[in-house]
Amino acid sequence: MSLTIDEFFKIYPWDDKYILGKPKRLDWFWSYELTISVDSLWSFISDTSRLNKAIGLSEMNFEEKAGVLYGKAKNAGVRLEWVEVPWTWVAGKHLISVREYSRGFAHTVKAIYHFEKISESTTRLYVYLGWIPRGFFSKLLLLASKNIIHKKYTEILSEIEKLSKARTFKPQLPAREEKSMVNNHSALFKITEELLQKNISKDLVHKLIDYIEYGNEIDLYRIRVLELAKKWDFKERDLVIACMYATRAGLLTISWDVICPHCRGTRIEIGTLYDIPAKANCEVCNIEYENDSENSIEITFHVHPSIRPVAKVFFCSAEPAKKPHIKLQKILAPKETIETNLNLSIGLYRLRIKGNNEIGTLNITDSESADIVNWSIGGNQNYLSAQNPQVRIANTDDKPHLFTIEETSWDPYVLRPAYIFSLQEFHDLFSAESLSSELKLELGLQTVLFTDIVGSSTLYEEYGDSKTFVQVKKHFEEINKFVKENEGAIIKTIGDAVMAAFPSPKGAIEAAMSMRNSFNGKNMNGIRLRISIHYGQCIAVNLNSGIDYFGKTVNIAAKIQKLAGASQIVFTKEYKDNPEVNLFLESNKIMLEELKYEVPGMKDRFTIYRINA
Repeated sequence: MSLTIDEFFKIYPWDDKYILGKPKRLDWFWSYELTISVDSLWSFISDTSRLNKAIGLSEMNFEEKAGVLYGKAKNAGVRLEWVEVPWTWVAGKHLISVREYSRGFAHTVKAIYHFEKISESTTRLYVYLGWIPRGFFSKLLLLASKNIIHKKYTEILSEIEKLSKARTFKPQLPAREEKSMVNNHSALFKITEELLQKNISKDLVHKLIDYIEYGNEIDLYRIRVLELAKKWDFKERDLVIACMYATRAGLLTISWDVICPHCRGTRIEIGTLYDIPAKANCEVCNIEYENDSENSIEITFHVHPSIRPVAKVFFCSAEPAKKPHIKLQKILAPKETIETNLNLSIGLYRLRIKGNNEIGTLNITDSESADIVNWSIGGNQNYLSAQNPQVRIANTDDKPHLFTIEETSWDPYVLRPAYIFSLQEFHDLFSAESLSSELKLELGLQTVLFTDIVGSSTLYEEYGDSKTFVQVKKHFEEINKFVKENEGAIIKTIGDAVMAAFPSPKGAIEAAMSMRNSFNGKNMNGIRLRISIHYGQCIAVNLNSGIDYFGKTVNIAAKIQKLAGASQIVFTKEYKDNPEVNLFLESNKIMLEELKYEVPGMKDRFTIYRINA
């Protein structure tokens, strides 16, 4: 049985402050039974900016002041201004938006989407739009638009049903422009020709150019490359490199976005790496934080304004779509208690209350009982539960509070500094980029490789400075080739030595074997190398006005090199234990010599493996 509007209001009552002393409320209430799963429908409906554009609503502008979001728009020639009340939602259950207008058709507008699971593939969606009109003529205009809006919802939801059945990554309502939006076609043609001369696939170049020319501003303002690569079915690395070349060609600009660790919203967009501050704050979440974690910075791209001006366009503030990691966000009145079932899979979730420093955890496992999770201010902050827990939240305070339950895992499609630092193309194309001396950026797990020419002093003595220098320079070019072929990057050179980093542990051993085979003493004045590899956590710092890697991992990789002689490769047990590395060694039947080594200045005794000449 479908909910009646009276039953609906028992679940979602209006606050008296919005209705007392105001004109009679207009209630629009519709329900739709759709052949689509709850999760799939939620992904479409929660993207309210795209949904509102499809409905035909006007573009909106938002400005944040002291943590409060103020909105402006123009509809039917009427200027609208409002305060955006913090949205509340439970993912897959309901979504509530309230706007308090100071100018426009209404005093208050309330929108609610309520999701009811009928079966795994069928969902009933309730759409409620409530209006407190500002006056008689406003009421007439709203009444005149009711059937139009209802028809639009019916059409769009039918389209959503069809889109949900397409086997594509994150299907969305279409937002492609029907005509070219580029204002400088000659420049776009030249850039296209320039990109086609690079080592980039023709299909990828044309796909990117088409996207810039016809893509919608909603998508183009902040281009997230890894997500786009998944949607277009291109290799992530290929599209990232293409976008870097496109930036140097003048098609795109790069943006280093400072991300709030709580709401994960973009707090600052910065054009150069050097200008990233060591600290930032989020007024919305009421926190200050360090920008040193590996998730602090996201790299995105914008269309260069000389090619196509792209404004920061909204058709809604669309909070849930921007914060998909947040599974529950609720404002609770003083002494209010709510109870809800959450669709949470196995994993660790964070519990936080705005303005409260206490951070709790909810650990969802496959073995715990499904007891009710009782969460309140000042209560127990760490919980265990089975999947899809029943959660009771109590605001025991005498003032309202915003409660949030969110995933701790990060979006896998965030392009992080560690990713592009490991690309040789970044160092070649953006050699002027550097970190400020105040910022130390965690990069996560990295594979660090060092090379060194064995007996370089003898070479200079035997062949002379000039001839040896030419060969050493060629040796750098050869190493660069092997590093690049295995998707690594040279971080720096020290004399005739090289330090390189690889995002893939396997890439380092493949590059090392190629180097050993190439520098076999039969060419380049008989140059032979010793190579060392280690795997672990690294940080990026500014040394000598450039990007450098620092930390224990780098130190160990450098120190163990003394255990290698000419044409030998040494590496730590931590590196060997990587499954991909171990498989490579076994499949190639590479014999290893095991050594014990104590790094000077460290208490730890390391197990080292050596590949002999």
